[in-house]
Amino acid sequence: MTKPLASSWTVVRHRVSLAGRAALPAEAPVKDCAIRLTPVATSPAGEPAPTVAGPLNREYRTGIAADGLYYFLDLPPGDFRIAKLGAQDDVVGVWTVTIPSSAAGVTAAVIVRDLVEPVAMPGTKI
Repeated sequence: MTKPLASSWTVVRHRVSLAGRAALPAEAPVKDCAIRLTPVATSPAGEPAPTVAGPLNREYRTGIAADGLYYFLDLPPGDFRIAKLGAQDDVVGVWTVTIPSSAAGVTAAVIVRDLVEPVAMPGTKI
């Protein structure tokens, strides 16, 4: 058996595109909850488009850590809908986020989006 030369190694790097913390329903165990990310397609007029082509034509999904942390790696640029899923895959919250494209040679910043429902103060409307 031959040993690989150090010069033949392939370096694989991934980049966090979207990260944050998710507040969870009190009754849902963290291990049973997830975050789903789906593309939001828009036409040139800004109206919803029926289909999305290319790498956006898919759903992304990740788990939630015990401290509420979630993240997605290597997302393509575009507009996305984030859905926080409860223990039975029921949607318990929905947000939107835009992942910017990177300029040539410049890495886009990590987008941070905490998924926390607004809290109503007595006497106010949300």
